[in-house]
Amino acid sequence: MLLDGDVAGAVRSARRSLAELGGQAHLERARAQTALAAALAAAGDITESREMFAGAAATLSGLRASRQASRAWAELGDVLADTGDPVGAVEAFRKATAAVHLGLQSSRRAG
Repeated sequence: MLLDGDVAGAVRSARRSLAELGGQAHLERARAQTALAAALAAAGDITESREMFAGAAATLSGLRASRQASRAWAELGDVLADTGDPVGAVEAFRKATAAVHLGLQSSRRAG
């Protein structure tokens, strides 16, 4: 739906998916949260989008779904960069690299 430009439909669909999943299907819930976060960002609800991306990424990290966690952090970084929060974006991108164990020592910390 989101790819078709139906932002409101994408938000409704993702919320419905979360409601139907309940509290036990953690991996699927985190995936649905990521979809909802993207739809919310497209709808302009940046605050809830941030919360959804961060929550999904944290859950995915806890489930050791590192690539999916990294993607959620990176998508959050994109949203933050696009909405004028470069500091938050850098932090999200750092978490994205850490999720897949690419945390490189920065030059300012190395010396």
